[in-house]
Amino acid sequence: MKCFCCRMDFDSELTQCPRCGFPVLLRPDGTQITEEDLKDQIKAYRQELAGEKTISIARYFWKKQGEKIALDRKEYVKVADGVQLLKEGRVWLNQKFARTVSSPRFELHYRLRDGGQEQRIFIEVPKSVSFWQLGAELNGDMSFSFLLKSGAEITKTEPISLL
Repeated sequence: MKCFCCRMDFDSELTQCPRCGFPVLLRPDGTQITEEDLKDQIKAYRQELAGEKTISIARYFWKKQGEKIALDRKEYVKVADGVQLLKEGRVWLNQKFARTVSSPRFELHYRLRDGGQEQRIFIEVPKSVSFWQLGAELNGDMSFSFLLKSGAEITKTEPISLL
């Protein structure tokens, strides 16, 4: 059986999805209610699950201390909240960043809610040498991927669960 909300495959004998908790609903005759029948409820449940999430990335500021460069401060920049991502599908930060690394991968530090634990993920660096723009894109299974755009080229991370 596949969950109508998060698309996880699970044992058909369960009464709810083990990942997101969406219930398995049956008609009085024992047949399963279809996804189309539950369209509005699925949308509302996804919004409820995603509504508590704020996707933010860490931004670092450096300063010169004598002959060394030291971290001055770190702040989080909101990329999107879960409901916005559900509604729009793809969201871009409205600022661009100078390309900062020459390696083929770039490490992003992010968190999924204000005050949440910081996590890390790698993203392939676009080959274009113009400014970078960071975004997020919703996947069909209640997950998202970070996007890194440079010129017309876009790379993306592995999926990250919103649940």
